[in-house]
Amino acid sequence: LLKEGFPDSLASEIKELTEENEVILVHGGGDIVTEISEKLGHPPRFVTSPRGFRSRYTDEETSKIFTMVMAGKINKDIVSVLQGLGVKA
Repeated sequence: LLKEGFPDSLASEIKELTEENEVILVHGGGDIVTEISEKLGHPPRFVTSPRGFRSRYTDEETSKIFTMVMAGKINKDIVSVLQGLGVKA
């Protein structure tokens, strides 16, 4: 799990993997969603299940912010790094 950035070492390993394999990269980004939500004046809300699982409460505005961050910023940053190494991303 990576909390910040997309290290060159990981990008290089992904490049090597893609030379002989199809790769699906699954990433997180909840911390950035929280940061952007707060900056946009829509602070996140969380709920905790009876078993102690913490989840983000996702209303319509939160869903839009989530998509903007994940499909916009984070995905584009990762794709840019990988394409810079010649990976078809």
